Amino acid sequence: MIRNAAVVGGAVATIGVAAALARRRARQRRHVEHVATVVSSPGEVAAAWQQPDRLPGLFGRLTPQSTEGGEPERVPGERGLRLLVTLTPAPGDRGTEVRVLATGPAAADHDDRLRADLRALKSVLECGEAVTVEGQPSGRGRAQRAVQKRVHSALTKGGRG
Repeated sequence: MIRNAAVVGGAVATIGVAAALARRRARQRRHVEHVATVVSSPGEVAAAWQQPDRLPGLFGRLTPQSTEGGEPERVPGERGLRLLVTLTPAPGDRGTEVRVLATGPAAADHDDRLRADLRALKSVLECGEAVTVEGQPSGRGRAQRAVQKRVHSALTKGGRG
């Protein structure tokens, strides 16, 4: 019985090691892909790249391609990151699909930044500027802060005001 428990325990340990290796490999992805649909024609979206300093983040340093299967280009100033931006018509005449493929050893490290830059790019192309909440007031007035302070005080005392 003890021998069988050791075999089962060894199998569980092996599965645990394999799962840990799979998680590590997932973190070390060598490519990341994001897609956004922009409500503009591919020609209008491509024309935006002709205007210097209009596009946010990493996209201002690249030139998009209109066909898939091209080679990712090295991003100036970003070591170990290569990006391929392709513009294709969205299905059902709904605008343009902007597809970003990041490759290289730094691709996984730039995942969040690429997602944020793509969101800002979509905003610039559709609204004319990157919409953010930076610099906006919180919306809480003096009276609301006073009430919030009293409620917080009551809750920290266990409800015994």
